[in-house]
Amino acid sequence: MLRDNDLLKHLRRNAVAISGPRHHHQAVLAAIVRHQELGPRAARAAYQLVDDATAIAWSQRTNDFTPVTYSQYRQLVRAAYYGDLFARAFDLGHADRVADLATEINTALHLDPQLTR
Repeated sequence: MLRDNDLLKHLRRNAVAISGPRHHHQAVLAAIVRHQELGPRAARAAYQLVDDATAIAWSQRTNDFTPVTYSQYRQLVRAAYYGDLFARAFDLGHADRVADLATEINTALHLDPQLTR
């Protein structure tokens, strides 16, 4: 059995923060729970994959989004799709798939009826 001090160290080492816009926290938590066997390192990698894919998607954005700054683009993507992107990052499972996630971001933005009116 772990002593209190050891338990605290274990919890700190294995803790996963719920990140992203508040309205996506439930989806993020569901993805973490669904993939809990992968551990906290996988959750942190998924957060990073979403951030990296968003930056790549912005650099490859379509003409409709050319005037949008990176900060605006990132804010839009996080507000609209963060929970789904985080879950998808877990499913993709590896940083080598960052281009696939970036393509999915741009496709989602292009097909979003609220943005293409």
